[in-house]
Amino acid sequence: MADYKLISADSHIVEPPDMYTGRIEPRFRDRAPKMERRKTPAGREYDAWMLGGMQVGTLGAVMQAGQRFEDPSQIDFLGLWEDVRKGAYDADAMIVENEEDGIWGSVLQPSQGLFWYRIPESDLLTEICRVYNDWIADFCKPHPRRLKGIDISMSTTPMPPPKSSSAASRWALSAPSSRSRRARISPTAVPFTTISGRRRRTSITRS
Repeated sequence: MADYKLISADSHIVEPPDMYTGRIEPRFRDRAPKMERRKTPAGREYDAWMLGGMQVGTLGAVMQAGQRFEDPSQIDFLGLWEDVRKGAYDADAMIVENEEDGIWGSVLQPSQGLFWYRIPESDLLTEICRVYNDWIADFCKPHPRRLKGIDISMSTTPMPPPKSSSAASRWALSAPSSRSRRARISPTAVPFTTISGRRRRTSITRS
């Protein structure tokens, strides 16, 4: 087994609260997604992504990796930023946590960012994609061989079929930089309704 490296082919970062407000072009700033601390009718605090005055995602939905396999009864879609594991938004911490799990490298996808395709304004959606892509590139820079971020982009054309099979998609298609292949999202507007979780998948590739 020493001749192999484990690659997580479906890892997710958790977007920091200031990702968009701190990086977006000034003309979009008043429309940028932002994280806001809210309260339930019972008074419980939780953090949520807000867009245009509407709640479009809860933080708890993206910070419970593996919970549905360990104890589904404890799944909670509410959560606070302070409770997010540092490895979800800090590259050095991610490497440490990966090594604790026996993982050498990760292909990284967004969490809340997977749902921005529901935004009907194409100019705003394009700018949000740019902000995320710049952030994930910066995130991966300290460990470009071990962390590969998947860009997101708005596109009306379907994705072409993959030219190679797994082994973590030939280690993110052998991208020399921290970025790998783009995940395209449709600009068709669909109302924000529900948020779902994701699980990590692991592949094996030779060293």
